Formats: sequence, structure tokens, C-alpha cells
Amino acid sequence: MLSLMVCPGLGQMLQNRKAVGAAFVISFLLCFVIVIALLMMSFAAFFSLVDDLGGSTEQFEQELHTRMVLSLSTAGVAILLYFINMVDVYMAYQRSLSQWRAERLRETMASVVEESSDVASA
Repeated sequence: MLSLMVCPGLGQMLQNRKAVGAAFVISFLLCFVIVIALLMMSFAAFFSLVDDLGGSTEQFEQELHTRMVLSLSTAGVAILLYFINMVDVYMAYQRSLSQWRAERLRETMASVVEESSDVASA
């Protein structure tokens, strides 16, 4: 749940899967930083064009289009990482739950066998 609310990868770290968690955190934050940097560069280029008013708007439009496509692509990768992270945390939780159930079943079966052997010996 922490992965969904704060940052992808934190849930894996809480599950003691630190390498996977670190990979998700680093990749997600890297995508986030790239998107912010590209958007800031686009805004800076826009304001410098407005200040100059003599610059080529065609060149600016081409640069803006390229930066926006890169920003949206990177944001798409970040969203994909987010969903992959959710699936990974859920699958890991299901595996641990399955292991817990198997251990609980073994304990129950052992206590039943122990009780039945006590009854048979009495």
C-alpha cells in the first residue's frame, strides 16, 4: 500500500526486497526528474522567445514539440513503472500469504496428528 501512496519501490523495501525496491525507486524518480526538467526547459525557451520577439517561432515550435513528446513518453514510462510496481507488490504479498497458509496448515495437521496419537495411546 505504501508503494501506491508515496513512491513505487517502498513496498518492496518493506517486504525486505531491497534491490527490487531500490530499482523501482530510482527508475521512477529518474523518470519524474526527466519530465520536470523537460517541462522547465520548454517554459524557459518559451519565455526567452517572448522576451526576444525576434526569434524564429518555427524553430521554437519544433523544439517545444520534441520536448513535449519526450516528456509525455517519459511520463508514460513512469506510469507503466507504477503499474508494474503495483502488480509486483501484490504478487509478492500473495506468495507470502500462500506460504503463511501452508505453514498454518502444517501446524494444524501436526496438532491433529498429535491429538489423535494421544487419544489412541490413552
